Parts: sequence; C-alpha cells; structure tokens
Amino acid sequence: MLDSGESLPGGMPKNPDGRIGVIPNREVRRAPLDWEHPKGPDGKYVPLIPFETFDQFSGGDDSEDAKLDYEEIRGMMMPDFSGTDPGNIGVSAYESYTDGTPISPVFPDTPEGRFALLRYCAENASITDESKKLGIAQRKADIGEWAAVLFGNMPIIDFESGRVELLDEQPPK
Repeated sequence: MLDSGESLPGGMPKNPDGRIGVIPNREVRRAPLDWEHPKGPDGKYVPLIPFETFDQFSGGDDSEDAKLDYEEIRGMMMPDFSGTDPGNIGVSAYESYTDGTPISPVFPDTPEGRFALLRYCAENASITDESKKLGIAQRKADIGEWAAVLFGNMPIIDFESGRVELLDEQPPK
C-alpha cells in the first residue's frame, strides 16, 4: 500500500485517506446491429442521452422554463429504435460519465453476443473514467466484473460455451 503522501501510477494523486475511488459508469444500450454512433467534426463521438430518458427532459413541469425545446432534446438523445426489427437489435457498452459515448461495437443480443461484448470490454475498455480531481484512475476489469456492471442481477457466464444468460430473461436496457 502506498503511503498517504505518494502518487498513483501516472502521477495521479491519492485521496487524502489513502484510498482509491472506483466508480463504474458504464451501461448497456440497445441499438441496431449496424448502428454507427455519430461523431463530431473533431472525429470524437458525440455524447447522446438514452432515448428511454426522454420523459425526464420533456415531461413533468409544464412551464416554458422547465422544458427544453423538443428538437433540442431530440438532438441530445439516441434515436428511438423501438420500431426496429427485434432480430436486428444488439447490445453495446456505453460510458455514462458524460451523456454517453460508445466503448464497444454493437453485438447481437444473444447469449453468445453478450459474452462477446464482455470479452471485448475486458480486452479493450476501461471500467472507470479517469478523474484526477476525484483521485479516480482508469481501470481494466475482467469478464466477471464487466458482467456485474453491465448486466447486474447475477448473469450466468458459461466460459466453455462463451455464453451469458440473464436470469430475468429481460433484454438489457
């Protein structure tokens, strides 16, 4: 363990009490298998809020000050994929530290596709975002940790067959 005055690898300061904070901010989003998340002029992904949260931004308080313009809201959100053929919908991992950018390609929403998503994330993505202010470092994670963060509610991982079964049989959100 590092003494409280030392830095973490990369020069990141530790919290004063010597602990390291880890805040997983990852989620699964459903999208068509051929979905390409939009990029801005700088080539970076444009953060998009999940479409399912539309009511949080448009409903409730009817005052003009409380509502954003409909087109402004839609421009900040993922498209509504509810009319897409269910056989063409897959799952992708997104960071939720900002309003949401992809950290994986879209994989089929099947037991094999979910396993491929977890393997991709374990090999290519960080389970946390770096925050020097909060003393949080980027951190890799194994398939089991990714399964808990992305699918919660105790998914069943079969490493031999390369499958992930969800206990509640509900598609990931």
